Formats: sequence, structure tokens, C-alpha cells
Amino acid sequence: MRKHRGLPEVDAMDFLQIVKEKMKLLKMDDDLLKRPSTRASRGARRSATRSFRWPSWNEAGRAGRDRFRSGYRRLRIVANGVNSLRGKERSMVVITHHQRLLEYIVPDKVHVLFDGRIVKSGGKELALDLEAKGYGWIEEEQKQLQTT
Repeated sequence: MRKHRGLPEVDAMDFLQIVKEKMKLLKMDDDLLKRPSTRASRGARRSATRSFRWPSWNEAGRAGRDRFRSGYRRLRIVANGVNSLRGKERSMVVITHHQRLLEYIVPDKVHVLFDGRIVKSGGKELALDLEAKGYGWIEEEQKQLQTT
């Protein structure tokens, strides 16, 4: 990716340092570096590995991660990582229906999808409305729009 952007390539030692920094950000153990990358991961380790790949896109200027399934502690750690990467030079998309995640990652924009389309947009207040009222009212709005 760096070569494609006209940036100098990173040597193995620098790359290892970058990986260790990302692992520290997500509070991951260095033991993941000692095992083969082809070895299957299960449970918490698989979740941690997926969480690690996400902030590794830091250089890309954009990131996406959906369906955070991790436990409460991992959720906070990943949210801290997301928040540390926030900036005007980077966009992030987080797909969730869990308000708990949005307690840690406060969204700038919230979009609601219905039948594959964005049907409602707003700020963090929209997420709070969805938490309080559920999604049924949006479905009802869409049905009314279809009949008119």
C-alpha cells in the first residue's frame, strides 16, 4: 500500500514495531506474534485478531468494522482504539445496533438502513431515540410512505 502511494516501504524491523504499537493499543499479548498466522483461532483469540486488523488500516485513511461481538472489556478496548484514531483525515464506519458500543464511540452521524436503503439520518440523538423506542417506528414510517 505504501509503495502504491509513493511512500517508502517499511522494512521488517519497522513493521514489527508498528505491529507491537497496534497490539499495545488493543491490549493484546505478544504471544500472538509467536504462533503461525495460519493456525486457526477460536473464541476470544479470533475476536482479538479481528480487532487488531481494524486499527492496522490506520494508514489507509478509512476503516470499517461491523458486528462487534466481543465482550464488555474488549468492547471498551476496541472503542478506545477507535477513538484514538479519530481525525479529520480519516473516516470510519461502524455498523451496530447496540447502544452499549455507542456509549464508548460517540457517533458524528447516524444512518438507519431499511430494505437496503438509508431511510433516516441524524446525530447521536437518533441513536438514543432508537434505543428508547426500538426500530418499529421506522418500519411503520416506511410502510406509510409506501402506501402513499
